[in-house]
Parts: sequence; structure tokens; C-alpha cells
Amino acid sequence: MRQRTREAVLVIGFPSVSGGIATRLIALGYRPISVNDPPAAAARLGRELTPVRAAIVPTLAPFLTPGALWRLTRAPGRDSLRCLALGPRPDDAGLENLRRAGVQATLFEPCADRALRFAVNRAQHDESRGQSRLHPRAATDLVARIRLGTREKAGLVYSLSSVG
Repeated sequence: MRQRTREAVLVIGFPSVSGGIATRLIALGYRPISVNDPPAAAARLGRELTPVRAAIVPTLAPFLTPGALWRLTRAPGRDSLRCLALGPRPDDAGLENLRRAGVQATLFEPCADRALRFAVNRAQHDESRGQSRLHPRAATDLVARIRLGTREKAGLVYSLSSVG
């Protein structure tokens, strides 16, 4: 069986505690790269051999000033990096601050691992920007039942790959 390539996720500004975001990402099959702030993230990205397409920041991080993450994601060769915020839901001014800082999506705690995996996967493979996935996909048209907690609904499987 082929070993899955662990895709990197940049983790910016989270405290290094057991059971934190890095531990959750490892359990989901990702390779977290932990740094303290956007300047450290930019330096680390310059040393990575493979593209890093997703970054996660805390919703209440003090470094989330207007444009802080836009500068990181718009640097030459880094236009594929998509930034997510994870943490407690901020007030309306805090949400506006996240948007102005350059966060493209938010996840509020409590956040299930399924939701975290979906958001990170979506960030890494935003095909609207012309990015292709690491593993080829085949189109299909399969009807499925989707269960999320106690909810269930009809769904459609529209693509398959060798890794899921």
C-alpha cells in the first residue's frame, strides 16, 4: 500500500500545548509547521521544499492587523497560500479585523475534526485558482447518504482519488 504524502499546514501563533491544533492536524494526517507570527512564517515558507497551501491562525491573535496575512499570502511564489482562523467567535469588530487581516475562512470552537479536515483540505486544493490536487481524481456520479452527528441527508459523490 502506498504511503500518503503528509501535506504541510502552517500553524501561526498558537501556543505549543499538548492536544493543541498541531496535535489535531497530525491525527488528521497533516504535517503542521508551527511558527510564532507572520514574519517567522514567511521565513519558514522560504525554506520549505514543497508548496504550503494552508495556514491556520487564532481568531484572537494580536498580530492580525490589517493586511498582516495579505503580505504573507501575496509574496512572490506564495499566491497559493490560503489562511484560515480557528478559535472562539470574536465580536463583529473582530470578524471585520480577521477579514482585513487576510483570513479567507473561519472555524469557531468547538470545531469537530471533520470540519477542520474539510476546511484545511478545501484551503489546500482551491481549484478556482488553477491549483491541481497532489493525487489525480476521477469523476463519478454516486448517490450516498451523508451523516454528520445526528443529521442525515442525501448526497452525491462526485469524485474519487487513490487516497480517498
